[in-house]
Amino acid sequence: MKALLTLQLDADLIARTERLAAKRGISVEQLVAQQLERTVAHDEYNTLKQKVAQPRTALKSPKPAQRALKRARQESA
Repeated sequence: MKALLTLQLDADLIARTERLAAKRGISVEQLVAQQLERTVAHDEYNTLKQKVAQPRTALKSPKPAQRALKRARQESA
């Protein structure tokens, strides 16, 4: 589904963007869409990369939680 996006940009930037789009043989809309897609994809990739690189100490050592659960069960018995 496509939606309309309205931007206010510097006139010089618009002129340069129009020249670049013409040079590439695409519309300004296509050029902007391509750049936004690349930017968002790059950000999503970096976010996932950071999540994967985070240490997983909570998953590596469940023993303290297991001990606490065992103590709670003993106390309630």
